[in-house]
Amino acid sequence: MKSFIIAVVIGLSCVSMGFSQDCDRHRQHRKVIEFKVIKPKSVVKSTAGYLCGTSKKMFKASKDFWTAPFTTVGPVLEIKKFKYTLPKIEWKRGLFQHIPAPPSDEEMKDYLLPIIIDDGDGNPTQISEF
Repeated sequence: MKSFIIAVVIGLSCVSMGFSQDCDRHRQHRKVIEFKVIKPKSVVKSTAGYLCGTSKKMFKASKDFWTAPFTTVGPVLEIKKFKYTLPKIEWKRGLFQHIPAPPSDEEMKDYLLPIIIDDGDGNPTQISEF
């Protein structure tokens, strides 16, 4: 099949050359046949580029699809801030002090005042004596 297509292309190019070698008076009535030859290398190259470009876009779209829940910005939440300070536990060394005994009555004799009760009859009564 390939050889048949190549033979047709070569035949048409030969026919076109034969027409171009005719005399000038037939030039006005000639039909011009143009054809294009596409090289297989360029076909493969453009197909590969197309597939690469579309797969790149598909990969990007699938990446966006899978990462969308993690990159989408949600509504702003109301935030209240609190501050808690831990209690400071201090240990102070105990204080050992001597507590003196109360003074005796003999030592306090100079400092004490006698208690006198007045009943209102003119005779005051003294309760304590030192």
